[in-house]
Amino acid sequence: MHIKHAVSDDALTIAQCFVDSGLSSDIHKAEEMIVDEFNTPHHHYLTAHIDSTGHDIMWVISRKKHYRRDHGLAELTYLAVSPHHQWQWIAQQLFHVLEWDIHTTYQKHNHNLRKLFLYTNEDNIRAQTFYQKMWMQKEALMPHHFGDGRMECVYGKYY
Repeated sequence: MHIKHAVSDDALTIAQCFVDSGLSSDIHKAEEMIVDEFNTPHHHYLTAHIDSTGHDIMWVISRKKHYRRDHGLAELTYLAVSPHHQWQWIAQQLFHVLEWDIHTTYQKHNHNLRKLFLYTNEDNIRAQTFYQKMWMQKEALMPHHFGDGRMECVYGKYY
């Protein structure tokens, strides 16, 4: 398995992983969103591949720094695992790599990660179960947060 920081040239491959995992239904909209996020200075993607060619993405995770680094906040924005690789403990490995990557980035700037947080749909029991296994706790329930009528759960992990 090869883990790397993704670059903008990876946008279409990441978008395909989003579609394959059910995170998005439109590859072109997903690619456009990803390209926009690569142009945002505080948004980072990590990808895992079967080999170093980068053609077969097993999983994608993204995060962004919130506000000032000295606040110690980071948001997990996407976690997508290709259906061919689900149920192989890959998501757990990816989550730990994400934590290490955030801690390392913050420490380079003489700051510490204080809290990692995320939003997930209240109906997504599978995701909530996973986040709880990663020692995240449900902190809030937010009605209509994204304007689509769904309830969103906020999960957080303090360090």
